[in-house]
Amino acid sequence: MALTLEQQKRLSVSMVLSKEMGMSKFAAATFTHQWKRMHACNTAHLSEMLRAAIYHHIDDYRKQTYDTFGMGFLVSPASSSKSATLEPMELTLPFLEKVEVGYRRYTFAPYHNDKPPKTMHVRLRSGGIQVFFRGSWKPISAYLNEVGTENTVEQFDAELALRRQSEWWKNNGKTFDLNKLPAELREIVYGHVLPVMAQPHRRRKCKFVAPNHTMALMRTNKRIHDEVKHVLYQTKTFLIQHYPVMTKTVCNKLLQQNIRHLTLSFSNNGYLNLFHFDPKSITFPFPLIYPELREMKLKTFEFHIATPSYTQLIGNACQVGAVDLILSLAWPSVKGHPIRISGWIKTSQKERIESLANDEKAAFDKWARLEKTLTGEDAATLGQYDVFNARIEEQEHGGVRLDGKACDDDDDSEENLGLGLVSMLKTDSVDYYLQCRCVTTCSAADWSCGG
Repeated sequence: MALTLEQQKRLSVSMVLSKEMGMSKFAAATFTHQWKRMHACNTAHLSEMLRAAIYHHIDDYRKQTYDTFGMGFLVSPASSSKSATLEPMELTLPFLEKVEVGYRRYTFAPYHNDKPPKTMHVRLRSGGIQVFFRGSWKPISAYLNEVGTENTVEQFDAELALRRQSEWWKNNGKTFDLNKLPAELREIVYGHVLPVMAQPHRRRKCKFVAPNHTMALMRTNKRIHDEVKHVLYQTKTFLIQHYPVMTKTVCNKLLQQNIRHLTLSFSNNGYLNLFHFDPKSITFPFPLIYPELREMKLKTFEFHIATPSYTQLIGNACQVGAVDLILSLAWPSVKGHPIRISGWIKTSQKERIESLANDEKAAFDKWARLEKTLTGEDAATLGQYDVFNARIEEQEHGGVRLDGKACDDDDDSEENLGLGLVSMLKTDSVDYYLQCRCVTTCSAADWSCGG
């Protein structure tokens, strides 16, 4: 079957690229298709074909490793040293006879480092392009090796690095089987993909706010989905900043059983609303608002006191008194967890409350170890610890404590009820307690972090 003139041109270009310029047949076919689209194989544009092939060889070289990916050159035709004219390079192409495909001298100007531009003779030999370099004809790669990769890796941010790496893999036409990595290395990969802070979705159960690439990874297959979820729950911190999210998170059995790191971040009024504080109807002891928290096995539990909100109850309150009130409300729900406090809280107050929390945690850990020894199960929760303590109190009521003190004479309830503030709330109004009486005033605009 006879070929059309356009097909003859395309075949001629493809044969020169693959045989004379060293391209693979696939690369030559792709190049020819692009050439047809741009120039309709017009022979007037074939004089740029050699330079395009040089760029192709440079791209192949720079894509060999990620270290050379930043390598770049400006390649331009150069005139002869004896005259100011360009010396063309001609080839006889099948179906097209003799045509100009480029020039005999080119200047290579690196823009990835401080190396000076270099003008070299270029020729075609079966299997590739050669340059006259250091006294002999050599492949272009020899010159690229000489230029080196110094300063080829640019300084860029993480997002640009991610995009550049993705481009490198795509350009190389390679794929990587994640499943072939050991489980330990896969978990490290997942740790880098997942956000540092996981925020549960405000409206959807068992969903969290995450970048698109994270969600794409979790949709790969069931195995990877389960492994990513395991890393998410075990190593990432869940951040809760809204009351509805708090309820959905701690009441969800899946999240409740698997989350190991939790951070609450609310304003002062936000915490009071979170733990259902009603200044008109104060009951003692403060009620257990979130029994679900007693079933969680947290490794870290951070209370972040966000920027103060000077409204309603905390309008002109003492900073120490307000934070004491917040933590007293939360205490029945959180005591025994590894509590850490940050944000707008005085250093001395932070140390005092964290010390009380550490004591509670140590007592629970001691009981949990004893429980494991007796039952052989490592599943003790703070809820079970509460039941144990309630049973002990019932047995000792009206009798003699194990330490020899009479239970009726014991007055330790104040410490358990309010971290030092309950006695004042029993005799004075909340407004009276929240008035600042500190040596250094810390009301309203005088609130600070630390100090």
